[in-house]
Amino acid sequence: MRNSFNRAAMATGAVLAAAIVTLGAQALGDTNARQPATVSPATLPSSVQLPGTDPIPVMILSDIGSRNSKQGDTFAVVTTDDYVVDGKLVLPKGSPGYGLITDIQRSGTGKKNGQLSFTITKLVAPGGADVATQMTGSTSDAVIHYERNGSDTMQVLLWGVFAAAKRGDDLQIKAGETFHITANGGQLVPAVAAGTAPSALNTAQLSIAPAPQFSASVNSPGPVGLSASK
Repeated sequence: MRNSFNRAAMATGAVLAAAIVTLGAQALGDTNARQPATVSPATLPSSVQLPGTDPIPVMILSDIGSRNSKQGDTFAVVTTDDYVVDGKLVLPKGSPGYGLITDIQRSGTGKKNGQLSFTITKLVAPGGADVATQMTGSTSDAVIHYERNGSDTMQVLLWGVFAAAKRGDDLQIKAGETFHITANGGQLVPAVAAGTAPSALNTAQLSIAPAPQFSASVNSPGPVGLSASK
């Protein structure tokens, strides 16, 4: 009698244990089903919103000026340092950019000096994303050179003979000069890993070719022009 009771109790216990295991498995399955899929950080999209206030140093690759350039001419610049936002690399050193001459006034008689206005319209991130840019002034903080029209002696002679024959000076910004621009605020730009190579310069977008000291490196690996001498 006692043996029969023990066997029944053991059977009941086994059934209960199996039920508990089953319920536990179901509960675990429900918990797992509610958990979001784990995504590797490497696969997460990473982008940065640009503040629009950070100065970005760039170097111009060609001479531009009021004597030889014309309105609408395009030219190239490259960044001279990494551009990092919130600890994320956006533009590696040597990233190319494209400028546009917006206004030209030639020097004239009566000591009228030439005038030159330009802007940098964009930089290009690795992968080809455009980063729209702007300048706060016609020449930002670029160093401006004055070109004398003719020799000093000839100017003096012409001034002595006929005052109106003396021309003013033309303005020039020489290849290799550096200045600062800013990216337009609010843009979302992909971040890149440290060590990512800069985008290549597209010379088809230029009407003014890079100066000879930089042209040899345009189609070479690495940052354009940054290893060339001025």
